[in-house]
Amino acid sequence: MKSRWAGKFRTYHDLVEATPVLTGYIEVENPKGMIMGSAMTQHEKNAFALLESNLNKESSNKVLEYGGSTGVCWIGFNEKYDLDYHISETPYCCEYGRKLFPEISFYDHVPELDNVDIFYVRSSLQYAQDWKGVLTQVIDNNHPSKIILDGTNISPKETYYTVQYAGVTIDSAQYVKLSSEDRVRISPSLETLIPQSANLQSPPDDVRFSFHKVMSYCVIGGEELTSFLDGRGYKQIYQKSNNGIVPSTDYVYETI
Repeated sequence: MKSRWAGKFRTYHDLVEATPVLTGYIEVENPKGMIMGSAMTQHEKNAFALLESNLNKESSNKVLEYGGSTGVCWIGFNEKYDLDYHISETPYCCEYGRKLFPEISFYDHVPELDNVDIFYVRSSLQYAQDWKGVLTQVIDNNHPSKIILDGTNISPKETYYTVQYAGVTIDSAQYVKLSSEDRVRISPSLETLIPQSANLQSPPDDVRFSFHKVMSYCVIGGEELTSFLDGRGYKQIYQKSNNGIVPSTDYVYETI
């Protein structure tokens, strides 16, 4: 997937004023393949290691993951650990995830679970319109013992918003190789992306499926983040910077 960013805005409202059209898209994803195959990126391996290092090996773990897709992380650990796993996601991911993994509880909002062991975010807090609002809701309603922020895009001091343009194109040869699960995942978008006359089971060679998104993207102020969580009774116990297409930082906080 290719991404690019444009603009720098002080608030989400300022961004919307300048870019009134923000659209989502359906991305092809095979969660089982991501874990069981060899296609995991180094960042994904590091993310799994960070979460695993904070799981309790001796007793049950109540985990709330924000932006957890359809259960990628749960797949990696459910056979090794006793997990009571909950995911807050978009309505479509929730619907699809419930079909794939009924063992996970999916919510299209931030749930009220109380006494969560770990609140885990894997590179998704930056897509929230109000990251402080999300963390406030999580802390007030779930009282997590630990907060793990993996792959968070950080500005040295103050938070700012930008516009992310991203997309992926799939040609017909790739499409016919997709599993039925993947086809189900992308099918809601197909009617608007390809000619109505195309045969979706065996599309002609010249058909290409393009999925695009224009969305808000928040670069969180590092000092602002730590100050905010310190004020809510959390101390930072881990920090690591990651180099990549977009530099990011991993954090772990625990209650004081």
